[in-house]
Amino acid sequence: MQTSELINKSKSKDKEAFKELVCLYSKWLLGLVKSITTESEAEDIAQEIWLIVWDNLNSLKDGSKFKGWLRTITVRHSLAYYNKLKILKNAVEIKNEICIRDTNQYRRLETKEQVEGFLKKLSFEQKTTFVLFELEGMSIKEISKILKIPEGTVKSRLSKIRATHLKRLSSERVSCSNEVNYVKT
Repeated sequence: MQTSELINKSKSKDKEAFKELVCLYSKWLLGLVKSITTESEAEDIAQEIWLIVWDNLNSLKDGSKFKGWLRTITVRHSLAYYNKLKILKNAVEIKNEICIRDTNQYRRLETKEQVEGFLKKLSFEQKTTFVLFELEGMSIKEISKILKIPEGTVKSRLSKIRATHLKRLSSERVSCSNEVNYVKT
């Protein structure tokens, strides 16, 4: 069954269709929640998000925009959860190897541990902005809309990340024979 068909059936409160929809998106949703909150709380938050989706699915007018709608709900609920508890913990589940955009200010981060170490150095606001921009590939305008902050604030946060944290990373890098720069472990 196609996603649009699952959405339409789910809007009619078809539990089996909604179950399939959850199966299609739960791994992605859980990864996004983990990148914003903590791993230990991510599954509970993800379940809460699916309840919100179930209750509000009829407000989605265009089924083709489901993933963006789900992303917005996920980010906002995760931020609300974080703000409510006022914790600054790092949790991100990323594949063992990740490439971050190379703009001569970014360097390749090879392991999950290096990415986690990098994210620990960021404030919660910077981490959220960075994850949405770099890992989710969202535009500055999209991030601004989801976080309900001006575009200039998004740009400023990204600029501060480049200016402070990534300069520290570049001073620790080691050049490899294939001319790709890696961060020391």
